[in-house]
Amino acid sequence: MRTSPVEIIVIYFIGMIVIGILVSRKIKSSDDYLAAGRRLPIWLVTATLFATWWGGGTVLGGSGEAFHSGFHGVIYDPYGAGLTLILAGFLFMKIVHDAKVNTAAQFFSCRYGSWGARWSGILMVPTYCLWGAVQLVAIGKIFEYILGWPYAVTILIGTGIILAYTVLGGMLAVAWTDFFQVIILLVGLIIIFPLSVKMAGGWGEIKAATPMAYGRR
Repeated sequence: MRTSPVEIIVIYFIGMIVIGILVSRKIKSSDDYLAAGRRLPIWLVTATLFATWWGGGTVLGGSGEAFHSGFHGVIYDPYGAGLTLILAGFLFMKIVHDAKVNTAAQFFSCRYGSWGARWSGILMVPTYCLWGAVQLVAIGKIFEYILGWPYAVTILIGTGIILAYTVLGGMLAVAWTDFFQVIILLVGLIIIFPLSVKMAGGWGEIKAATPMAYGRR
């Protein structure tokens, strides 16, 4: 018996909520909730960082932009964004970790005082709102296509599920759900890639259809 797309999505969402519930039992302090106790293993940190910056916005938006504009259209994301993460990891993360802060604004307050925390927060809020909106739009588009439900409804459902497991388990729940989401994402991309090349007619057809990616206009 074949499993329908609706059943798969329901199972996925239930799994995310279950993870949030299980992880919430390990929350003993505000540090556990906001910073996962500062004891995440490197593989889990890597997974959550990857999932955070290689989400629906990158997979759908980046692939669409690459299709229309070629390689030059995606230099800023994901390649530019990935480079900034690497630089931040080498130059800043050890300092931030040792500062024992829970937010970026707190870190700026240690160095520049209350005005630094205030203005950094003001500047970061619209950026993160836009970034979060991109991910929610991606969820809505996927569910609208697969389920045929109204776009606004699918965004609200996705938002509600994400809020639920985040509120339940804090950063630890986010890290663990990201880990499983990365596995699903990578397995999906590995399966889709050869199928996409085949459906496009092979590398020759792809190269001919995207001349900007090869320096021709």
